[in-house]
Amino acid sequence: AMPLDSSLVSLLTLSLGFVGLAANSVLILAILLRTPLNMRVYSRLLLALAVCDLAGVLAMMLSITEENLFSTASILHFHGVCTSVGVDFCCVLFGVQEHMYSATSMLLSVSFAYRLRALDLNSNYKKGEAVSIPTFLLLFDVLS
Repeated sequence: AMPLDSSLVSLLTLSLGFVGLAANSVLILAILLRTPLNMRVYSRLLLALAVCDLAGVLAMMLSITEENLFSTASILHFHGVCTSVGVDFCCVLFGVQEHMYSATSMLLSVSFAYRLRALDLNSNYKKGEAVSIPTFLLLFDVLS
């Protein structure tokens, strides 16, 4: 594969980052200011998801990491403002970003499972037709 110019990587990363910042900020404000009482538990899951995603987006924007993969190694090139602090700070930000991928995926799966369970309780499905939460979470674990 042809390597991308670092300025193009930075531009793409920051563009996605600003969209993520705006979307997560709007979602957090909507949850805090407009959540009806009957959706409080579900909205807490979505709030945790938005906060984790916001942390991951901020870490991504500060580190702007370009990853080159080889058969036995991975080399990280940092292009973000974290480089003015030091490579250790960039590595911490990259770790936060990677951890937030897992956390947001898990929270998204749990919120889907919660919603599915709520819909299942309000429906006339037979027991054999419903997807259980443990099965759903196992699917998440296998796919991640």
